[in-house]
Amino acid sequence: MLIPFIIASAKTSHDAWLTLASIYGKSSRGCILALKNRIHNSVKGTHSIIDFMLEIKGVVDELSLLGVASDPEDLVLNGLDDYYNELSNSIQARYIDYVR
Repeated sequence: MLIPFIIASAKTSHDAWLTLASIYGKSSRGCILALKNRIHNSVKGTHSIIDFMLEIKGVVDELSLLGVASDPEDLVLNGLDDYYNELSNSIQARYIDYVR
């Protein structure tokens, strides 16, 4: 891989970070769609609700780092059992109230 050589050629640490950001910081539409699909297709399964929500939050954070704001439609938590319908509705309602 060429990354060590590219970084070694940087004159300052700032230049090295700028180089890394230009290589790895670019988001593609495909990457964004893949992250949104991870939210939409997430299933709680045997995970605890805390682990499930942390997984969702992690993906939302990744989208945020890419400069993509989450839409309420992205936060439809299809992977939850009926037991958690109120939680899902509450999350969506809070988000909608927050962005208004």
